[in-house]
Amino acid sequence: MAVGLSAAATTAAQAAVPEQAGPFWPGNLLSMNNADFENGPGDWQAISNISALTTGTDAFLHDHSLKIVAAAAGTSVIQLAGTGGIEIRVNPNGKSDTYRVGAYIKMPAKSGHTTEFDLGCYDASGTWLGWYDGDPVTNNSDGTWQWAEDQIKLPSNCTHVQGSPRVQFTGMHSGGFIYMDEAWFAPERAALLIGAYAPN
Repeated sequence: MAVGLSAAATTAAQAAVPEQAGPFWPGNLLSMNNADFENGPGDWQAISNISALTTGTDAFLHDHSLKIVAAAAGTSVIQLAGTGGIEIRVNPNGKSDTYRVGAYIKMPAKSGHTTEFDLGCYDASGTWLGWYDGDPVTNNSDGTWQWAEDQIKLPSNCTHVQGSPRVQFTGMHSGGFIYMDEAWFAPERAALLIGAYAPN
């Protein structure tokens, strides 16, 4: 999958930021609250062109999903914990690793929508390295749930991401609903989990 480096928003070193509170599913770098939305929208924040960010009962799995309402026509953007972000460690072996980023998405029943996942990188000293952008995934036009995913390769000097994932939804109209559920952010591996897991 192609990866692009967009212009850095800032080059200043960032102050210490909080980490996610568990629990976590095995393999997922997003906590259950930030992936499954059964207890609210978690740490996700509206960045642009969003009039409401709540939870809805239209869910792919379980009872709730993240509900995003577009404020106007155009692109709507959310980020995990906003621009300051929650720090998520990556590239633990100091190598350039590829990460899977995805979610189940439900968009309005019309053509022209895409979903894009991006990761914002910092090095060990906290210096901003820039956005590493995924490719836009074309959403279906029938208004049903679909899995959207990209693989994003991060440079070896990227030790952590913040404000990430960033998710951009294009082709929105004013008041249009977007639903997101079962979000995933994990190293790309041949097998993530073998066997059974019961969180309780």
